[in-house]
Amino acid sequence: MLNDLAYAWRNALRKPVISLLIIVTLALGIGTNAAMFSVAYRVLFAPLPFADGERLVILEQKGAATADITWQPATLDDFRAQTTVFDKLLGYVQLEYALHGHGEPYFATVGIVNDDYFGELGIRPVLGRGFAPEDDEPGAAPVMLLGNELWRTQFGADAEVIGTNLEMEGSAYTVIGVLPPLPAWPRTNAVWITWAGDRIMSNSEFLNQRSDISSGIIRSVIGKLKQGVALAAAQQEVDGVAKALQERWPE
Repeated sequence: MLNDLAYAWRNALRKPVISLLIIVTLALGIGTNAAMFSVAYRVLFAPLPFADGERLVILEQKGAATADITWQPATLDDFRAQTTVFDKLLGYVQLEYALHGHGEPYFATVGIVNDDYFGELGIRPVLGRGFAPEDDEPGAAPVMLLGNELWRTQFGADAEVIGTNLEMEGSAYTVIGVLPPLPAWPRTNAVWITWAGDRIMSNSEFLNQRSDISSGIIRSVIGKLKQGVALAAAQQEVDGVAKALQERWPE
């Protein structure tokens, strides 16, 4: 082996330009291959970095004119009541509101979820507490969780942020916790609130509306399959429920 290495080294020194070209080509090829594998693994094969990530699925409604239709809260309630293959169906809403109360006002992306959202995904705040069932009851005092990036950039990672009041859409929200860094799934948000804490999602008239499919506001529905349920079985049941709902509410 030593003789082979010495021979290779002497040849490389005799033709440095060609040797350099070969080395660069190999390096680029190896680097590109490694990068492609990393991307393919993260997108296609790696499990979601949540509790029971292999059991999480996204439910989408398909329309004649569009690939993905937003959900009405009443439709989500129907799927919760009429499916048996899920431990949980979690609704996710994203809106943008102006946030006041700490420095200059700024527009923040707001994730609006039910109280059990983070618990089902196995996400625990790094500071304070998460949402509790009473935070999502009608008339509950508005509370808020800060995203990790906002906490660091706007609040300087201040541990005393818990208990701070921030104003949004004319309501005062109490900061009860700070979330850890999260992947952008379904999307990235600066702050998180409960359905009961949002003026739209807490409107009973809106929650029961079925008249117009374009009125849907829920951007993503996340299903957590029951232990041992196959994806094909879940798809079959969901298709059956969707067909029945379409026949009952053709509009």
